[in-house]
Amino acid sequence: MIRSRFTLFVSLLSSTPVLAQPATQDDAALSEIVVTAQKRVENLQDVPVAVTSVSGEDLAALEKGTIESIAQQTPGLSFSRAGGQSFIYLRGIGSDIQGSASDPSVALNIDGAYVGRFELGATQFFDLDRVEVLRGPQGTLYGRNATGGVINMISRGPGSEFDARVRASYSSFKRREVEAAVGGPLNDMFGVRLAMRYSKDKGFTDDLDPRGSNRIDDQDIFALRGTFAVNASDAIDLKLVVDHTRSKNGNTSVFPLDNIGLAQTRGAVPTKFGQTRNDLDTFDHWTTSGFVGQAGVSLTPELTFTSITALRRFNQRFLFNTDGTEIDITRTQFKRNYRSFTQEARFNWDSERLRAVVGGFYLDEDNKGTLGLPRIGGVAVPTTFVFPARTKTKSYAAFADATFYITPKVGIIAGIRYSKDKKDDRTLRGSIAGADGIFGTNPLVLNGSRNVKDQWDAWTPRFGIEFKPNRDLLFYATASRGFKSGGLNSYDLNAPFDPETIWAYEAGAKTELLDRRLRLNGSVFHYDYSDLQVSTFLNGFTVVTNAASAKIDGGELEAAVRAARGLTLTGSVGYLDAKYRDFLTPFGVNPNGTTRIIDVSGNRLRNAPEWKLGGGIDYDAPISDTLAIHASAQASHTSRTFFSQFNENVASNGPLTLIDARLGLGSLDGRWEVALFGKNLTDEEYLANVVRFTSTTDFAKDTARIGNALGYPAPGRQIGVQVRFDF
Repeated sequence: MIRSRFTLFVSLLSSTPVLAQPATQDDAALSEIVVTAQKRVENLQDVPVAVTSVSGEDLAALEKGTIESIAQQTPGLSFSRAGGQSFIYLRGIGSDIQGSASDPSVALNIDGAYVGRFELGATQFFDLDRVEVLRGPQGTLYGRNATGGVINMISRGPGSEFDARVRASYSSFKRREVEAAVGGPLNDMFGVRLAMRYSKDKGFTDDLDPRGSNRIDDQDIFALRGTFAVNASDAIDLKLVVDHTRSKNGNTSVFPLDNIGLAQTRGAVPTKFGQTRNDLDTFDHWTTSGFVGQAGVSLTPELTFTSITALRRFNQRFLFNTDGTEIDITRTQFKRNYRSFTQEARFNWDSERLRAVVGGFYLDEDNKGTLGLPRIGGVAVPTTFVFPARTKTKSYAAFADATFYITPKVGIIAGIRYSKDKKDDRTLRGSIAGADGIFGTNPLVLNGSRNVKDQWDAWTPRFGIEFKPNRDLLFYATASRGFKSGGLNSYDLNAPFDPETIWAYEAGAKTELLDRRLRLNGSVFHYDYSDLQVSTFLNGFTVVTNAASAKIDGGELEAAVRAARGLTLTGSVGYLDAKYRDFLTPFGVNPNGTTRIIDVSGNRLRNAPEWKLGGGIDYDAPISDTLAIHASAQASHTSRTFFSQFNENVASNGPLTLIDARLGLGSLDGRWEVALFGKNLTDEEYLANVVRFTSTTDFAKDTARIGNALGYPAPGRQIGVQVRFDF
């Protein structure tokens, strides 16, 4: 079965989408891909790291506007969402722990600046130059919370020539989307670029209850970005990127996956996939804004200095129908106010024998959040349990990384980073009378508090060797350590949990063959993962524990081939054997009321499918002296994915196969195009996540207190039309 799927997808040969270029280009070889994965400008084929790069042109043309949209086609990358937050996993490493005092396990960087929360970059996929996905621990160059890897988002700059573009689309769910950008040089010194994105729809889930918000799983997003560049001299370049995003929607839907919920006992009407009965005026409203200031100074032909200063703010108000039915059992309320300041400064040395970077990093983060959990069903008087929390984090790091070429073909890689994180957390526990909770006027009755200061530090080295026998071949082997600091559970008064660490061993090859018409990049890896931070529900609240250890083995292969003039095929296969080595975790209660401890050793890690395959085709051909067609199709297959450490079928997804396609007609010079596109063409019904809530369960049925399983649906089939004009 696996062999037949592999043959199918490799025959289609697709991984990351590579849209065909205008037919007038030279088709003799694949185009070079430039990345900054190692904090210097390099050809992708010269980087001894597993990197997938997706161009901004491909993202826009294929209507890929979020991190979730590129996960289908990127080896090792998995996405899930819950409670208004996004969770990213790379090669089985990630985190779904929510709250102000915990961190992700995959780092997000926007224009070179670290961003501490994925939702801050979830909707920034517009007018980008590219997105880079670095797989594997990046503890030396990126440090903070890059245990699983890094996602870099690089926005488009002003450029050397005037450029203006408009892209608009209309598709299923009454989605209207417009992107526009204009920029270029004002004179020999100054350049500017302005970009915007607007997207609105009625939601991919129908709300059948007129009492609710009547729009759910929808989006209403408006985003702006301004980029200002100054070429002060031949040696000094300055850039400032300023952005603001506003998002308002009716929140996400969930639906029961079992019959042990209190809502079902009380007569909730079952719904089919794509429908819900939401009796509440739910919402998820947030804004984010910030800036990134970059300064580059060329001190000598070999030595440059770079400074990156960034400020980011995020504010959110959130009301969620936790039980997912028209029977009012419980709700989830949330408020958040987040601010972060980061500063990185580094020196880069680039000579024939030595390529090195040395620098320092500082973060100051203030994260305030209040969780409200109203209990309505099963109680005589509605009461809201409330957890106000505020965490202040300061992080310091110093790092150095170098490749020394002992011969022109052989380089020795060595790097080290020292990181220190300090967290000052104050969490309260109390209750508010009534169901309005944190959005009402009744006072908080305090019944507990926690005030903890803690700190963690670590050394994260990297060692390796690279061998480049000629310009078209690179072989490498590395050993690196990743570190994610400890934290606290903001949704209860538990003690701090410990850091998690990983040792990763990887060997890979990057090759270009047949006069650079064929590109093959592959890697194999082994991870020793210690003290994983894992959450579960117990007695109505979230519990966070450190798993003892896990083992991850795997391999990935990406391919691209220029098969003929205008025809590009690309492909990938990823294999992942990710299992807990030793892990005892709470799961419900025993008949005598004591906590039940389950041994999940040998279970697969969450969001770590065993197989991930991709396939597709991109074709571009002239049909007249002025017109060309542009066609592409993609398919991806993911084996079963578990959303919890217990590996229950009810809390899993797949196997899943998704197919997208696009057909465009445009001018031969690429100035305009009209296209039809489709996503999830077979209308697969699948889930973005599954969570067990003990707050929605009927304890008369759920005697083990494991919680009611509820699923977050993903979008169904989407068909649309897109128009584009470039000036």
